[in-house]
Amino acid sequence: MLHEQLDIAHWKQVFSVARMRAEGQKPDDFNISGPRSIAVIEQLREETFATLPDIERVPTDIFILNRGEPEQPSVTKISGLPYRAAGKPWPMTPSGTTMNFVAQFCFADSGDFVPTLPGDLLLIFIEGKEIELRHRLPGWNSNIIHEFMWGRGEDRDSAVAFEWVSLGDFPLVTLEEIPETPWKITPFYGTLYRTWDYPNTDGFSYPHVAIHIATTLEAIKIGGIYPSPWIPQDDLGTYLCTLNSVFCRNDSYPFLNVPELISAEEWRNSSSRPLTIGDMGLMNIFLAADGSIRWAADG
Repeated sequence: MLHEQLDIAHWKQVFSVARMRAEGQKPDDFNISGPRSIAVIEQLREETFATLPDIERVPTDIFILNRGEPEQPSVTKISGLPYRAAGKPWPMTPSGTTMNFVAQFCFADSGDFVPTLPGDLLLIFIEGKEIELRHRLPGWNSNIIHEFMWGRGEDRDSAVAFEWVSLGDFPLVTLEEIPETPWKITPFYGTLYRTWDYPNTDGFSYPHVAIHIATTLEAIKIGGIYPSPWIPQDDLGTYLCTLNSVFCRNDSYPFLNVPELISAEEWRNSSSRPLTIGDMGLMNIFLAADGSIRWAADG
């Protein structure tokens, strides 16, 4: 395995639903970035529907985030240094501007349920267009939306480039080789957790399913069910993965390697910003029948 594996039993103890209830807290689940959300979601699922013998399950690998750069450069990550050969020309927009390296997905540990792919990793580069929100958050010098993310790929004028890479023994690009890019995105990398999406959960077929408990996970993920069911898939191809915005809970362990809560002031004073897709949305990525990559996103 290339990715580190999440110790879900440990995090269920750290974020115990039973203890939360005893202390008068209401356990809830959110979009998944750090360990709390998935620990709570899995406990709530186990209480309600996940152990039902006849329920349909689809495997998915989700990625719980660590802040910073990984020791293993080929793992699933956001920003930072891509797993890419040194000396290779950097992706540029049709107008000649430098593209941002936004994320990479490593499928090497998910080969038992993904289709045959042109490479082991998929790198994502995006043009650096931004628009300002009408209402800025208090204390932020600038509050932007990454404009490329609204709608479907072919409907946007921002360039998006995908690049397949195979694992190998070759010199990797260094920080000094990467040209100046418009966006400063905080680097994160993923620890893998294999779990399930439940595609056909409704009150008629499965009366034990509570509507407030996540059946399809919104996370940085490979496989499973894509978490935007209102986006027609027929003309997009086979669903591969989802790139999610980075959420930072006001709690201990907002990320796996960050025990203390992160204040809004710390985020404001940082030289970079966590990945924000539209209004904290996500980008679903598909493999078309002709081998091309297609995407659709919502904010």
